[in-house]
Amino acid sequence: MLNHPCPLRTNACATPHAPALITPHGQLSYADLDEAIARAAGVFAEALPAGARVAIVSAADADGIVALHAVMRAGLVAFPLSLRFPALVVRELAERFHCAAVYVDSPDRAEFPGATFTRDDLRKPARPAPAATWAERPAAMVLTSGSTGEPKAAVHAFRGLRRSAEGCNARIPLRPRDRWLLTLPLHHVAGIGILFRAAVAGAAVWLPAPQQPLEEAILASGATHVSLVATQLYRLLQSVEGIKAAQSLKAILLGGGPAPLSLLARAHALGLHLYNSYGLTETASLVTATRPEDPIDTWLTAGQPLRPGTVAVSADGEILVSGETLFLGYAGGHSWTRTVDANGFFATGDLGYFDSAGNLCVTGRKDNMFISGGENIQPEEVERVLAAHPAIRQALVVPIADAEFGAVPVAFVQSSTEDVLGEAELRGYLAGALPRFKSPRFFFPWPEDPGGAAIKPLRRDMHTLAERLVQGTGLRHERVHE
Repeated sequence: MLNHPCPLRTNACATPHAPALITPHGQLSYADLDEAIARAAGVFAEALPAGARVAIVSAADADGIVALHAVMRAGLVAFPLSLRFPALVVRELAERFHCAAVYVDSPDRAEFPGATFTRDDLRKPARPAPAATWAERPAAMVLTSGSTGEPKAAVHAFRGLRRSAEGCNARIPLRPRDRWLLTLPLHHVAGIGILFRAAVAGAAVWLPAPQQPLEEAILASGATHVSLVATQLYRLLQSVEGIKAAQSLKAILLGGGPAPLSLLARAHALGLHLYNSYGLTETASLVTATRPEDPIDTWLTAGQPLRPGTVAVSADGEILVSGETLFLGYAGGHSWTRTVDANGFFATGDLGYFDSAGNLCVTGRKDNMFISGGENIQPEEVERVLAAHPAIRQALVVPIADAEFGAVPVAFVQSSTEDVLGEAELRGYLAGALPRFKSPRFFFPWPEDPGGAAIKPLRRDMHTLAERLVQGTGLRHERVHE
């Protein structure tokens, strides 16, 4: 078992005064951050046995980042959870995944029978924990989106998290004087990825003020890099200041799901340094990414693999991934279960293909497909057609039960203008692009908060909402399979 040096400690020794963490209240150098992590790791190590799991419920602030790093340095497993989870949900998840303790940024969040740590506990005197990290030992657990069922916890080793950061930095250059704005939560694998990329590169992580507008945060911080989902990028480009902020960046990493054609086209026309990507929780974030200099046709794909030979497509069109960034497995009991084939590939459940230039094209989820009147419907196909309309910002299609056809599609549509498209116009638009059976039975406006505690809308939640809305209409029957 190899012993890996902690990149934070390496930078603390090589460039102790370089900024590591910049907050609205001040700056922590690499030496400062390393000292805080070592002290907190000592507190954890004295109280818990090696390998214990620690749930972390914290904002993406300096204390939360120190706690996350400290748990891993102490030889424990960090399990970050969303701040939006009620205390009882945190307790249920912590117990389900056998956590020995929880770290909470506020005592009133604590409803856990085991050990509970707060920020004050981590500032107490303690014997600093060693900075080396066992490469293969579990270091973090991250909840999957659970878009089609109960979320799972993907277990990652320290080596996988570091290799992911190295691969990303090779595709998206990150230098010691650069600043990556932390726009994603710590409970998301992409949020953890930002911390590791900065540490590996010796760059700084900039923490925006709570509720600070994104364009203001970018311009005020002098950020050079930012990770965004499509909704964040769309909102950023709605103002002159937002466009100015976006154009000032060295790199915009776009992920979290497919982006509408209209959004990518606008970003390309504005000359943004955008990297469209494909990744998943099980691979510690990025797997493929485009480059800013690519033509718009390439931006519409997920780009090429960060490392050759780590992505394949099965005979039935399923995307397979392998390599050092692959997770150890899904948490179960006090261990984990990993499912790979004889060649070490993990079946992602995503469907896709490689184009003639070697770019990965993701077409949808294998488990999203449903049958309506004997016909296969892939929701993502309908969503892509809807999102190509210049007046549509985003769309999501889910099936609802139907007595005659078994299931029929229902669409949620978000307009990109103040004018809301009428159902007749939507049906007319789709008639020229899709068979009638693929056209949604009902169209509903986009809900205000579709994602809940998630970074992207959960199909199971949207399905539940669709069933409720359709039930309220009292209209279910309309022949669509002619």
